[in-house]
Amino acid sequence: MRRLSLQLKSAGRLRVCLAACVFLIASTGAATGNAAPHRGPILPAPNLVHDQTRLLDADGNGYLDPGEEFGLIERVWNIGTARATFVSGALSATSPDVGMRGTVSAYPDIPAGGGGVNLVKFAGFARTSLRCGVNVEFSLELTTAQGSFQVQFKVPTAPCNLRRGPPDRARSDATPPTPCLSMGTVRPPAPQLNCVHPRLRLHRPSPGGIAPAPCLSMGSIRPPVPQPNCVHPPSPGSPINGTDD
Repeated sequence: MRRLSLQLKSAGRLRVCLAACVFLIASTGAATGNAAPHRGPILPAPNLVHDQTRLLDADGNGYLDPGEEFGLIERVWNIGTARATFVSGALSATSPDVGMRGTVSAYPDIPAGGGGVNLVKFAGFARTSLRCGVNVEFSLELTTAQGSFQVQFKVPTAPCNLRRGPPDRARSDATPPTPCLSMGTVRPPAPQLNCVHPRLRLHRPSPGGIAPAPCLSMGSIRPPVPQPNCVHPPSPGSPINGTDD
């Protein structure tokens, strides 16, 4: 009976030892990274992306043209979960046909779910070698108190079939258009047949006869006849056609 009890006690101690060893091995494995890593809460952070670009071009056609000065207003949007503070941007163009003059501007603090534009417009110029019908790529490097962000956007050049500049002036050898006569212009009357001057005394017509119509004197006011292909004279202070001055 004593041997049996000793054997039972030994077996019980063996089971306890095995359970402790398994726990120790499991704990060691978790500490060495063999177990799944602990995932804590994600901290709030901003995330700035491109939202909208406004081109301030010289001719106002909404495109970059060769030899043209331009300005850019770039609005960025914060799709993150925290406010971006102390925001500053530096703009560069990837195309060699575009040069930059004003490349650095501060931005206001941008809250999560909100946007902001550069406080000073970015300025540049397009070289005469700029091709039509392409997109010019710009890169905006944004630095904030919470980290850095890179924003990419594009600005189109004028389509190749777009006609630039003011409409062509009339050639010097071309026939100038006839100016339109306004209402009330003094016009000589057209020749009138079978009429009687109103100052002449007329005999009474015979019964059933028709009295002749009175003639219009020179200098009478007559409404102008319809005049196709004429040009109205400009009014005082109105701009000249074909210019933006």
